[in-house]
Amino acid sequence: MYGLLVGRDEDASKVWTFIDREYADVHIASVEPKPTYARVFDWYCCGIIHLTKSVSEADAENILSNVKRHLADVFSARNVKFGTKITQMEVIQTVMEADPRIRYFDAGIGDKKVIVYDAQLGESASEFFNIDAYFNPESIMRYVQNTDSSNNLLIIDISYIQTSSNYIQG
Repeated sequence: MYGLLVGRDEDASKVWTFIDREYADVHIASVEPKPTYARVFDWYCCGIIHLTKSVSEADAENILSNVKRHLADVFSARNVKFGTKITQMEVIQTVMEADPRIRYFDAGIGDKKVIVYDAQLGESASEFFNIDAYFNPESIMRYVQNTDSSNNLLIIDISYIQTSSNYIQG
């Protein structure tokens, strides 16, 4: 959910733990930083992956899994700082280094950019408001790649996937 105010929900304890670790070295006996909320901007990656050679369907699924796992690791809450937006180049570089079989990553599909802010309404949050205007020092980006295959916008170019030839086309 975009612009989620984290206060007393299940994510709040994770956010407070992260903040406490970040500011552990500046704690003063009588003063402790306690922000009142955090704006959480969910986002997912959009683009077409081109490979060095053709692979089987199982290998293609494995490559996609490697990419999603690598994105989740690199852009986990412990690696993302408050008030810092993730750049398109960081996402492209992360996808490219996720698997040695990736030759090129074509960032974005159609009118969708490589970073799509998730409004959880079936449409991009950037269609509703200007993300840059609302992103501030209390904001954090959270990677949440959509696993629903009907709306998955991180794909491998189909020309690199070998299909089974055990059937006859008529």
